[in-house]
Amino acid sequence: MFLFFRKQKEKMSISRQRYYMRGSIYPREETTYEELKGHRSFSKEEVPRLSQTGTIGYGNRPSRQFISKYACGMLNTGKGGLISMGILDNGRIEGFSLSRYQQDHVRLSIQDTFDRYDPPVPPHLYKVTFRPVLDCLDGQSPEEELEAMHKW
Repeated sequence: MFLFFRKQKEKMSISRQRYYMRGSIYPREETTYEELKGHRSFSKEEVPRLSQTGTIGYGNRPSRQFISKYACGMLNTGKGGLISMGILDNGRIEGFSLSRYQQDHVRLSIQDTFDRYDPPVPPHLYKVTFRPVLDCLDGQSPEEELEAMHKW
C-alpha cells in the first residue's frame, strides 16, 4: 500500500511496478522523501495500546508510531513524499491481506485523519494506491496468481 504526497503543481506518480513478491527486499531505502512502515495504523487511535506505551525489555519506549505523524511532516515540507506500508524497516516486503472492504476502510481512515488536520488536507494533495503482494505458491507464475486474485 502506498500513500503518495505531491508537491504543489506536481503530477501524481507512484511506482509503476504492478506487484511485489512477499519476502523480497524493497529496491529503495528510507530517505527524507520515502518512509517504510510495516503496519497500517494511520491515526493515533488505530495504534494498539500496548504498542503506544512501550514494553519492558525494549527500552520502555513505544514500539509503533502512528503513520499520520510522518505524513504531516511530509506535507509540511512542501516537497511531498511516499509512505510505503507493508514494508519492514529492513526493506523486507510483507504486505497485508486486505479485502476490498478493508482497503476502503484504510482509505476512509486516511481521509478522516486528514479532514481533522488544521487546515484540512485537500484530497488532490495525496493518493492511496494498493499493490498486490504475491506468494506464488505451488509453482504459480505471478501472472497466474494475479489472475486468480482478480477472479476472487
